[in-house]
Amino acid sequence: MAPLLSKKSTRHTANKWPPTQKTGNKAKTLQKDIEDAAMGTVKFESAEEAWFWFVAAWQAREEGARPISGAAKIPRPCEPYDILRIADRLYRNRRLIRDHLVVMHRYGLRHKTPDQHNPRQAKDHTIWIEAMQILSESLMVRDLVERPKIRSFREMVNQDGNIRHIPGPLSKNIASNFVYQESGKSS
Repeated sequence: MAPLLSKKSTRHTANKWPPTQKTGNKAKTLQKDIEDAAMGTVKFESAEEAWFWFVAAWQAREEGARPISGAAKIPRPCEPYDILRIADRLYRNRRLIRDHLVVMHRYGLRHKTPDQHNPRQAKDHTIWIEAMQILSESLMVRDLVERPKIRSFREMVNQDGNIRHIPGPLSKNIASNFVYQESGKSS
């Protein structure tokens, strides 16, 4: 009985992944496998596309389809349920709230976004936009969604000199001042 008590039990130790000490060829092989898996895949253009893709895969699974690795028409950088895991993690970290998930579920099943011009869907539209921005940030960090392309001011200004809609934190006043400086006028 004494030898059994002296053995170190591994039952209650947590498995840590990735290993804290990577040595030799194992670390290089692991990194190469990750890079090879990412090559040849097509990133999502937006969080909405990723969400609708996940919902379609989930519905197919509910109808009895079985996923086959490598059989997709468009190879993606993740599995469908990775999107669900990311949304679940955002919910558990209180970045997404229940209202976000309800709207994402409702319109995901319909495979369309809420219509901002329909009075019944206006509130859902604002919740949807907020949820997709939060999801998009997390998907960009994991390199699953294309990052938005940075455009020059010349592309953002109409021929009349008016500023087109600029997504992001840049205000119209700052942009108009920059356009005046660029065209040689002083304000």
